[in-house]
Amino acid sequence: MLDSLRRSAGSWVAKVFIGILVLSFAVWGIADIFRGYGGTAVVRVGDTEIDAETFRREFQLEIQRRSRELGQQISFAMARSIGLDRIVLGKLTAQAALDETAKDKNLRVTDEAVARNIRQDPSFRNAGGQFDRDYFEAAMRQLGYSEAGFVAERRALMGRQALANGIAGDMAVPDPLRKAIDNYRFEKRQFRYMIVSQAQAGTADAPTDEQLKAYFEENKRDFRAPEYRGIKAIKVEPADLTSAVDISDQEIADAYEREKDRFTTPERRRVRQMVFNDKAEAESIAQRITAGERFEDIAFERGLKPDDVDLGMVAKSDIADPAVADTAFSLATGETSAPVDGRFGTVIVNVGEVEPGGTKPLDEVKDEVRADIANRRAEQDVLDMHDRIEDERAGGATLDEIAKKENLQLIQVEAVDSSGLDPQEKPVVLPADKALVTAAFNSDVGIENDPIQFGKSGLVWFDVTDITPARDRTFEEAEAKVKAAWQKEADTEKLNSFANALAARIRDGATMDDVAKEVGVSVTRSRPLTRSDQAQDLPATTLDTGFSTPAGAVATARVGDDKRIVLRVETITPPEAHEVSFAGDLAENIASGYADDLLTQYVQAIEKQSEITYNQQMLNQALGISSQEN
Repeated sequence: MLDSLRRSAGSWVAKVFIGILVLSFAVWGIADIFRGYGGTAVVRVGDTEIDAETFRREFQLEIQRRSRELGQQISFAMARSIGLDRIVLGKLTAQAALDETAKDKNLRVTDEAVARNIRQDPSFRNAGGQFDRDYFEAAMRQLGYSEAGFVAERRALMGRQALANGIAGDMAVPDPLRKAIDNYRFEKRQFRYMIVSQAQAGTADAPTDEQLKAYFEENKRDFRAPEYRGIKAIKVEPADLTSAVDISDQEIADAYEREKDRFTTPERRRVRQMVFNDKAEAESIAQRITAGERFEDIAFERGLKPDDVDLGMVAKSDIADPAVADTAFSLATGETSAPVDGRFGTVIVNVGEVEPGGTKPLDEVKDEVRADIANRRAEQDVLDMHDRIEDERAGGATLDEIAKKENLQLIQVEAVDSSGLDPQEKPVVLPADKALVTAAFNSDVGIENDPIQFGKSGLVWFDVTDITPARDRTFEEAEAKVKAAWQKEADTEKLNSFANALAARIRDGATMDDVAKEVGVSVTRSRPLTRSDQAQDLPATTLDTGFSTPAGAVATARVGDDKRIVLRVETITPPEAHEVSFAGDLAENIASGYADDLLTQYVQAIEKQSEITYNQQMLNQALGISSQEN
């Protein structure tokens, strides 16, 4: 009922009002909108005032709405922290500005119109579809309104609606825009194309030393040595401690008994059932089956499909009806029951194949039980060791000393960059991997860091031992990288030139088939494609090129790092009528967007012209906070 009431303004108008409050803050600002004045209203727009009770009610309704969306209750404090109070204030201010404008323009809603609107509101109708005074009064109590207050708000809402409809109602999408959108979405193009690679284009000649040195100087920043950090670390995880856990056979036996269900597989049966509303009919069917007719034949006769009768291979606990479950698991394979009084009617049960259940013996799972006990104890040992290590760290012990005392491996890395590579660009193996590297690059030498958790319950403590700042490499250091980068760039340029030259020959009159045969590739004709289609060998970037190329023209596009496509636009097919009509919702959305924009601009304009004042003291009272908290 409450949601229906909040929607009564009409869908697009309500959307606009929500959008307005965001733009309202862009006009007024957030931090200093409150210009104090006396009185009991929270905000005054011209002669229109929003009192504290109205603000508090709207704030509570907004909290309820957001809580439903999130699936958890939002507290007042949380609502304020995410700005819901300011959102509600902005909405009420925008509504007040529209109310003032409606008043200035002498737009009035008659008593008869308000009464008719309320009587027609589905929220106040009974099961017979008639206006119900009791429903109406119950809703008023739930919303916290008096009847007069609700009627006044509904009158104001209808006035705002009338003003909004006069400004932005019945917006239509201009035909040129509609056609442009339809063409963009549904126009189809067919292409003939060939794909050439570096193999056809060949590679660039090897560079000279002078070329490499010049390239290095132009791109020196690309070859800088990154910052490196030295790290010392110790790690503890259950797997390190399980070998030290001593477990007796009795403990294993006790754990097995406690957790026997883990090792037990229940019996499963193929169960079929027919449900009857008439017990006499069920008994008649049961007699026919006893006389030799088949269960499945009678089910077919009754118009039942296999899915209607087959419960599948199920355990007893999988069957919701206890009477059916007990019956199904008391029958022999292939047997059909007498009528059973079930929860949902009289049931005849049939049992097919049976998979016996059973429990694995202790000897078969002994190692698994021992490992589980060891892991649980090791996890507790990790927590105990965490406490000891933290105490030792607090007492000034180094990681070297702790590793020796606790019999842990000390991990030392001389240099690792922020991506986890050493100076030879090989991956550095570290516990907690990326998390440890990230933490090390957010720390410094001499800083005591919190342990990092990894895996299920592993912990790693670390120190940054050294920082090597990033620096420019010399040409000699970077020569191999410079040569590889130069060669790749030169090869790419050669491939682009090769593809462009082929395209130029086709434009000058050579056939694509002849050119393709000459370079040793094939020509493909695509099916008719829209911009959004996925096509083999034609990635989205290629389609973008194809749809920006005129009919009959030839273009080239990139296909991966070492391939280029040469394509010709063969045909262009305009959208078909049924495709355009199917997408009519898009035009409605665009029209709604136009209306939103127009009404938002209008509200911004009238807010700028209005005298708007806010009362921080009354807002605090409405929110139940002291002035010191604000």
